[in-house]
Amino acid sequence: MLQLPCRGRFGSSLALLSLILIPRASRADEVQFESPDKVELHGTFYPGTKKSPCAILLHKIGGNRQQKGWDDLAQELKKADYAVLSFDFRGHGDSRSVAQEFWNVRSNNLIKGAAKKPNKIDYVDFPKNYYPMLANDVLAAKRYLDQQNDAGSCNSSNVIVIGAEDGAAVGALWIASEFQRYKLVKRPIGVPVPDPTKIEGEDIAAAIWLSIPKTLYNIDVAQWLKGNGNRVRDKVPMVFIFGDKDTRSAGAAATLFNAMKPAGTKDKLEYTATRSKSTTLAGVELLGKKGLKTEEDITTYLEKVMQKRGLKPWLQRDPPAFGLIQLGLFGVNL
Repeated sequence: MLQLPCRGRFGSSLALLSLILIPRASRADEVQFESPDKVELHGTFYPGTKKSPCAILLHKIGGNRQQKGWDDLAQELKKADYAVLSFDFRGHGDSRSVAQEFWNVRSNNLIKGAAKKPNKIDYVDFPKNYYPMLANDVLAAKRYLDQQNDAGSCNSSNVIVIGAEDGAAVGALWIASEFQRYKLVKRPIGVPVPDPTKIEGEDIAAAIWLSIPKTLYNIDVAQWLKGNGNRVRDKVPMVFIFGDKDTRSAGAAATLFNAMKPAGTKDKLEYTATRSKSTTLAGVELLGKKGLKTEEDITTYLEKVMQKRGLKPWLQRDPPAFGLIQLGLFGVNL
């Protein structure tokens, strides 16, 4: 959003005028929210309305939300009436501050320098086996969207996950975890309890993977893309986008797509597909290039998927307090 200097009564009037003149759908707000283990996460939120599906953008490990390409995609999604949240994973970009409670979590003590319990963290100090912990940041991003849902800025019953490289693998892990997490409902006395008939994964409408790898650390990503009992595979349409001259990404896409296929040579997934681009580029570099038309492909794909799914109606979410993902359920040992 345009920032105007605010000095005295005149400056305040200008700031107010800017809010009136700038349409809500064109805004980009700098926001912050907290992970379940007390990391201060920073992001950019492009609000919509109660009719707007939500897109969560996930940068690669070592990247950030400011990388060229993410805003291009967000702007295209906004034109299609999506609310969009991009954010920096823990230890990246602006998301480096942690509370002291952060160090009470055993897994966080894998980070180099943990003995000193610093109030800042940096991804360069993360061992690779720590990377799955970043799925908790996606969990926090979804909770933020649930809060914005209640504020009328989006409809978080319809979520699209778009991830780049190993950030996409983190997104796949989070989706798998959502398909094993029951929605909470309030009893008459106000205490939230799990509803075994409803799972959080029902909110996920589709996923787009930009150069997703076969593994995160040494864990097979295919198991997360399929999910427990193949529930993710059968419920979440997804497209694997890659550069055909990027042999690593092309090979990973082929391997993962083949792993997704149901048993039987004639079986196929109606809306899960691969999409190659004539380039050596990977991840977020596939965005913001007019010749590649990646943003156009994404919005066209989502239009088809959402027509098939249908928009789920807006519901009040009242997001309760949340805890860390039980990563051990998904082959992660920290």
